[in-house]
Amino acid sequence: MGKTHFRKGRGRTVVFQHGLLGGWQVWRAQIAAFAPYFDVIALNLPGFSDRADEAAPTTIVEIAAAQIALLDSLGVDRFSFVGHSLGGFTAQQVALTAGDRLDRLVLYGTAISSNLPGRFETHDQTIARVRRDGLEKAAPDLVASWFVAGRDDPNYGPTLELGLRSTVDAACNAIRAIQGWDATGRLGVVNAPTLVICGDRERNATPEVAYALWKALPHGRLCVLPDCAHAAHLERADFFNSVVGQFLGGDFR
Repeated sequence: MGKTHFRKGRGRTVVFQHGLLGGWQVWRAQIAAFAPYFDVIALNLPGFSDRADEAAPTTIVEIAAAQIALLDSLGVDRFSFVGHSLGGFTAQQVALTAGDRLDRLVLYGTAISSNLPGRFETHDQTIARVRRDGLEKAAPDLVASWFVAGRDDPNYGPTLELGLRSTVDAACNAIRAIQGWDATGRLGVVNAPTLVICGDRERNATPEVAYALWKALPHGRLCVLPDCAHAAHLERADFFNSVVGQFLGGDFR
């Protein structure tokens, strides 16, 4: 088993969960900003980053169960959870499974179900492209869609490089897991204060989708970040950190 997480800081625990083709490394700017105020844990998903040699689960329920078990092994009882994209679906399941352990929840670049009418292509099209072309050919366009500036964004190269550490099977399993996700009518039991974040230039989980997710949450708040796409935490890290930090509270500034 490869490295399951990166941990730094002290105080109340905040967990960061990456999305498709990601790894704990995508949260470097957040780790630097939040570690002086929180116990920050950035998790790796099986099949990605330092765990690329592991089989990736095929359902969000399995993914969430694995990450909760990992937090148990780290001695973490209460925590806030920040989930991006695939990690946002995982975060919803964590809230449904272990909601009594949550302080606060951040659902970022994600949706209440896999129905994403504004996505740049369907999930089936992405899977077919990855299977046909391999990640070396398919990942560049996929990663470029996460940034307003596409391949010209300075974060594009490092993000792509990290994504290419994954395998075709892991990527396709993760997308299949997303396809099987639907929390419609189930999020009313989430008692933790929840922040839904979306970029206004999002090409995956669009602002309309974020709005629907926000409306389904009994204690939800909505933030649409201007001039951001799917990877706002990389594109405009200081802005993203300020919004999330103020929501999490404590001494963050």
